Amino acid sequence: MKPNFARIVTSVTLVVALPASSLVLTGCAPTADGQLAQQQGTAMGAIAGGALGYALGGQRGAMMGALIGGAAGFAVGTNVAQRKAKYARAEQWLNEEIRIARQANNKARVYNRSLQNQLAALEQKARVLRASGNKAGLQSLKAEISQVANSARQFNSQQAQTATDVKQVMADSQARAATNFSSFQKEANDFKSGTAETGRLIGRLASLQNSIDR
Repeated sequence: MKPNFARIVTSVTLVVALPASSLVLTGCAPTADGQLAQQQGTAMGAIAGGALGYALGGQRGAMMGALIGGAAGFAVGTNVAQRKAKYARAEQWLNEEIRIARQANNKARVYNRSLQNQLAALEQKARVLRASGNKAGLQSLKAEISQVANSARQFNSQQAQTATDVKQVMADSQARAATNFSSFQKEANDFKSGTAETGRLIGRLASLQNSIDR
């Protein structure tokens, strides 16, 4: 851990606290439950964004990441609160969250299958080009791999919004006490596995791309 990381964490905490407090005061969520969802969403988003920003750009990156992540997390928290407010019972609300998570899981499964097929085709192409000593073809393939990898990272970024949403619901005390919470938990676990699989495939793409230069 780098020496100044503790200061970054403190800064991120301040970034979380100030927007959360001011936004709650504006009355964006009229209920205490809705305000809590906003605060939790802001905190989760800011911490995740700060950690990523720190890894990419040190202290300045952490602050920018926290601001962007906090804003996104607040939006997610607001969406969760608004959906929850539509239903009289936690079970009814959770059924909607189960549907949303299941939809995201289906989307991830379809995408991962497609990405797996693309990766297999690229790996086969790389083997053929290496065997023939086609250096120009390998460089062209490298650009093709980069394009596929960028698309996969973009998909992962889109799924990250749902990931924050899922964490928000998982942390909700009413959701955890609901009779259908186990169904949501299963979808949440499936979502985590799907996201991890996308990450593994992105890693394989990076390895394939790096292997061309060796």
